[in-house]
Order: sequence, then C-alpha cells, then structure tokens
Amino acid sequence: MQRAEENLTAYFLDNPTRNRRHWLQQGFGVLAAQPAGEALVDPKHNPVWTAEISPESATSLIAFWRRTSDDGTLIHDFTDPNLETRFLGDLYQDLSEHAKKTYALLQTPVFVEEFILDQTLTPAVAEFGLEGLKLIDPACGSGHFLLGAF
Repeated sequence: MQRAEENLTAYFLDNPTRNRRHWLQQGFGVLAAQPAGEALVDPKHNPVWTAEISPESATSLIAFWRRTSDDGTLIHDFTDPNLETRFLGDLYQDLSEHAKKTYALLQTPVFVEEFILDQTLTPAVAEFGLEGLKLIDPACGSGHFLLGAF
C-alpha cells in the first residue's frame, strides 16, 4: 500500500495538472505493454479505453480498493491462496445491472457445472483417457467449467 501511495505521489509531482483518472489510464497502459497484461487490457476489446470515468469516480475507485480494516489489513486482498475463484464470476455478473440484463451475465451454478462435467467429461476420460484430452468451456465465462474439470 505504501508503495502505491509513493507511486501516486511521484506521478502527481511529475504531472501536476493530471488527476487520478489519468493515473489509472497510465497504469492500464503500462499493463497493456506487458505480455501478461496485453490481452487483459487490449485497447481493441477492453472498455477501459473508451468508457472514461470522471476524476471523482477514479478517486472513489482507488479509495475503495485501498480500504483497510481496523487492524490495517486490506479489506479487498486477493492474494489469499485459500480464496475461491467463484468470486470472479460474482464480481463479473454483478458489476453492472444493465450489462447483466442485456447480456445475461450470470455464472453457471455449481450443481449445473458439476452435472454437465459428470455427463460429458467423466465418460470421455473413461473411454479415451487423459492423454490428448481437450476441453472447451461451453459458457466461455470466468472459467469455472475449466477449473471444475481439474
């Protein structure tokens, strides 16, 4: 957290007429220039480049992710190795009520995921084995079918 604050302060010292929205945009630009982040924030596909937020919203967004509990630990800390991955699906589907309704952004319930895998993957492994096995995620969402397969 301290390093993030130092980086933000340094950014404003170098760019006194800029605001937190610009800082976030620069951060996304740095991420997009990295092999691991290129596809994640690709300007052709990610709305972060076309749906600008206000400086006030950027300030609120940064404050949200930096919130700490009474003992000083981050409230939203995704570095916990015991953290389940379904929260990504929850986050994705609840990000925008409009997008949720327009694009039917709902994650597949666990029992449906398990049923489909039990009826398709389990018999395929029994018949053909694991070598050369390929799996297609029928929902193409946050990857729960793929994770459930393993």
